[in-house]
Amino acid sequence: MPNNTPDQYSSEDRRQHLLGMACMALAAVLFPIKDSFIKAQDEHVPALLAIAVYFLAQFTIGMAALFLTGNPARRNPFAALTGLHVSRSLALACSLGLFFISLRYVPIAVAVTLFTMQSLFCLLFAWLLLNEAIRPLHMVFVAIATAGVLLIIRPTQLDANAVTNLMPLGSAALFGLYIILTRKLGGAQSRFQLLCQDGALATVLFGGLYLGILVIGEGTLPAIVWDPVLFLLPPVLAAVVGTLSSLMMISAARLAPAAKIALASYLEIASAALIGIFVFGETLDLITCLGIAVIVAVCLANALANNR
Repeated sequence: MPNNTPDQYSSEDRRQHLLGMACMALAAVLFPIKDSFIKAQDEHVPALLAIAVYFLAQFTIGMAALFLTGNPARRNPFAALTGLHVSRSLALACSLGLFFISLRYVPIAVAVTLFTMQSLFCLLFAWLLLNEAIRPLHMVFVAIATAGVLLIIRPTQLDANAVTNLMPLGSAALFGLYIILTRKLGGAQSRFQLLCQDGALATVLFGGLYLGILVIGEGTLPAIVWDPVLFLLPPVLAAVVGTLSSLMMISAARLAPAAKIALASYLEIASAALIGIFVFGETLDLITCLGIAVIVAVCLANALANNR
């Protein structure tokens, strides 16, 4: 019988943790790349229609994965659909829809940073929906993070700039709700089945909303919709990259503890800042950078405290 020493177990754990951190680093770099495809799309493309195409591509990827893996849910990914499923998918649709719209007005680094506040919103929804306790330390984190948000938004008056900067924050709140509803849902269904449900509901929601506005306003589809490169390519590429980054993040969570992957996850903000500067020519002033640093520090501290 082989004699497995603690050092051997430790060495295996270290390899798994390093692999998990590498997966998280790759996911963090890919997430802003996904967002950049949406941000770079021609402004004449209706935002609601572009978001519908993104989720339709996500649904297609999910269905393809179900068929490739031979999952029984491929026959009907909507089997056993409940109100909780619909609420969860609706929270995700509204979150990403709001975030994608905000990218047209907000620097990508600011949008991504405000979106990381989702971890703090999870505390609130876990308390409301799962009866999990909020410790005093969590309240301190929320207070400090709020100061960081105010440094970024600086709402001296409720002007258009302040409102658009609040959009990714609202997106973070909805994504926090989505995470808690996913936890409440449990693991009875595969992630690809849930991906199909999310994609289908959001496609119907945003596609139907756009067509409704078009009919009420007696408008017509803009000519750019018939250009597949300008209209279809950006959201489809975003969906492919987004799915890959999500799978990398799931792998990271299974291979390494939260405290070890938390630091790698904040490469997302660095990636977003570099893309914003070198691709979109964005600039961030010193106060905004300070606000970003405050939020990153608080979210990282929250991850470390929760892991303990």
